[in-house]
Amino acid sequence: MNSAAAGGSKLGLSQGVDRLLKEIYERQKTLTEVEREMARREAAVADLEALIDRRVAALDASRQEIEDRIAAWELKDGDRIQKLSKVYAAMPATKASRLLERLELDLAVAVLGKMKQKNSALILAVMPAPRALSMSRRLVRPLSGPGSRRGKSIQAD
Repeated sequence: MNSAAAGGSKLGLSQGVDRLLKEIYERQKTLTEVEREMARREAAVADLEALIDRRVAALDASRQEIEDRIAAWELKDGDRIQKLSKVYAAMPATKASRLLERLELDLAVAVLGKMKQKNSALILAVMPAPRALSMSRRLVRPLSGPGSRRGKSIQAD
C-alpha cells in the first residue's frame, strides 16, 4: 500500500509539474507577445520623435527666415519711416496731425515713434482724443494689439 500511495503521489507530482510547466510556458508566451508589442511601440515612438525633430528643425529654419526678412524690412523701411518722420516733424502740428490721422495706425505710430518727444507731443495734443489715445497706447506697447501676446515697451527720445 505504501508503494501504491508512493506511485500515486509520483503521478500527482508529475501532473503538478506538468501543469506548472504548462503555466510557465503560457506565461512565457504571453511575455514574448508583450515584449514584441512593446518593441513595436518603442519603434513607433522613435519614429514619432524623429518626425518631431525634423518638424522642429523646419520650424526653426522658417522662424529664422522670417526673422531675417523682418530685420531686412525694418532696415529698409526704417530709413523710409525715419525720413517720413522728419517730414511730418517739419510741418505745423495741426497739419501733421490731420495727415497722421489718415494713415494706417501702425504706420502712423511708427512715424510718431521716430520723432523727437517734443514734436510727437505737439502733434498728439492737436489730434482728436480717440486717435491720440490709440496711438499713445501703441507707442507704449507696439505689439499688444488684438491677438498679440507680446507687449514690449519702447523708450521715448
